[in-house]
Amino acid sequence: MQLEGVGSVHFVCPDAFVWPELLQDPFAALDPEVLQMRCVNGLDCWVLRTYYELRIAGYKASVGPRLMRDHVNVVGVRSFGRRQRDVGSFVVAPRLDAHHPALANFVIQQNGLTPPDRNSGHVAHWVQPNILPRDQRRGGALKTMVYKGALTNLDGHFRSDSFRSALAAMDVQLVLDSEADATSAGGWGDYRQADAVLAVRNLTRYDARYKPASKLVNAWWAEVPALLGPEPAFQELRQSPLDYFEIRSVEDVLRAVAQLKAEPDRYRAMIDNGRQRRVAFSTEQNLRDWVSLFEGKIAQSFQRWQQTSRAGKLLYYSKGVIMEPLSKRSHHRKAVTGARILD
Repeated sequence: MQLEGVGSVHFVCPDAFVWPELLQDPFAALDPEVLQMRCVNGLDCWVLRTYYELRIAGYKASVGPRLMRDHVNVVGVRSFGRRQRDVGSFVVAPRLDAHHPALANFVIQQNGLTPPDRNSGHVAHWVQPNILPRDQRRGGALKTMVYKGALTNLDGHFRSDSFRSALAAMDVQLVLDSEADATSAGGWGDYRQADAVLAVRNLTRYDARYKPASKLVNAWWAEVPALLGPEPAFQELRQSPLDYFEIRSVEDVLRAVAQLKAEPDRYRAMIDNGRQRRVAFSTEQNLRDWVSLFEGKIAQSFQRWQQTSRAGKLLYYSKGVIMEPLSKRSHHRKAVTGARILD
């Protein structure tokens, strides 16, 4: 099955990083636990995962280490560089939270905060594979609050002994699930013994603007209330107070916990709300969004590129080669310096 307007889409990945299952014939769906173990970094989650989902759905696509002429080439923003770029190929780059990819003809953002133009668009992050939701037999009790992720991504105020003690006084245990092997069967997708999830990081305002809303969407699929920092991607999706608690301080957490304990109906309402909201971020819906983007704005951009003269393509290539390192340096500087969201 062809994608209209673009034909076959080619996904660019160094041979050493291609999932072995993607090279098997016949092509087959992966067990959820295997897919979870494969989705580790941006290249996995945006390039290889998208290739996989398209193939499973029956669309024509290919994967390989080099660009292909007369194809739409999807590349990893951090694995693709000036040495791989050529003059004539058409390149699509999911930006993730990295620099603006000046080498790309079309840029995909992972949230809707950047105003789109005719050479950019937005698709949500694929939902985390193999999320194991909260055990419903736990009822409405709030006993365990979890943080899932690298410890460096949880603001220090929420790792302190005083914060843990304040939660313990409310009969709540904080579990920091920060194991390095986050892709194991019982890793960061396991919420069976969780009653709420906490995620607060003090990013620069620039850096925060390019993050995805994954922690919130994961909480909806995990069927637990979420207590989240004031990140723009969360705020973009927020439709009601039932979506999540916005947290800026330890005191905000303690107030939210007190409210959830005092109002069991609020606890259940947040879970029910999450079940409704998560439908828009299912694998099936995300695939439809990708196909719509490929057959819409990307196809239009690809067709314009094919009609561009050799001289025009050479000018675009030269500009990209010059701007790419400048974009990387600018991004790094802004991501680590400047005002922060909890300040």
